[in-house]
Amino acid sequence: MNSAREAATIIRGGSSGVKLLTAYREKALRCAFLLDQAGELSPSKVRDQLGEPKAASILQRNVYGWFVRVKRGVYGLTPEGKQAVLMYLPYLKQMGIAHQESDRED
Repeated sequence: MNSAREAATIIRGGSSGVKLLTAYREKALRCAFLLDQAGELSPSKVRDQLGEPKAASILQRNVYGWFVRVKRGVYGLTPEGKQAVLMYLPYLKQMGIAHQESDRED
């Protein structure tokens, strides 16, 4: 993702009950959304599908507790990751990552 696009998609602070969407959180959220939609994947598949060169680092560092190492080289989502995808779904749609058919009731 280029920095001009990142700057355009970062959500402004001040929303009640929703944390600021930093560039790093946006990248992690994109990874989480992909895992939510596709299921368990390797970091290289996440990298390739998102075009995110730091996907492996994002999954391995797991800063927000959204990812779980299922087995060597394969990651999935934690319940917190699934909750984050739902919480940020309006922003994912705004960023063009999620589409209207992504609305769901889990």
